Amino acid sequence: MVTQPSNLKTTSNPVFAGIGLGDEILTTYDEGSWTPTATVGGSAVTMSSQVGFFTRIGNVVHIRGSLAFNRLAVTGDIVFGGLPVASSSNNYTVLAFSGSTGIDQEPAISASVGASTTNIVAERLPSTTSGSLIAMNDTMVAASTLVTARFTGTYFV
Repeated sequence: MVTQPSNLKTTSNPVFAGIGLGDEILTTYDEGSWTPTATVGGSAVTMSSQVGFFTRIGNVVHIRGSLAFNRLAVTGDIVFGGLPVASSSNNYTVLAFSGSTGIDQEPAISASVGASTTNIVAERLPSTTSGSLIAMNDTMVAASTLVTARFTGTYFV
């Protein structure tokens, strides 16, 4: 049996009734699709497929997406973009990342959404405890080969 908590707060908004969280009322809920993008060295790359979905609840955005692209012979850092809502100025969230054959994932690649952006930055984890993250770049993706990148996670707005 489901019971309504006695402290549940609601609003008169017919589209979304606010959910009480202590003294706060949840007023933002949105869900839909978004189109992931990719650039290599600041240049757009040829896309074969792009799909993304999101759910925003309050200041939290849950995303999942996939894109297939061919970097051709372009060089430079790879940045994935097009997030549905810009992140907050104090957002530092790690996303799950996976790639297809053609993306060098040794050592593993992590992904994050930085502060005040609609971009996902993928970085290679250091191979030693004293190493630094290395931005995903053209040397990690086979040239003239169709590859797929997938990501899922949560960030704050």
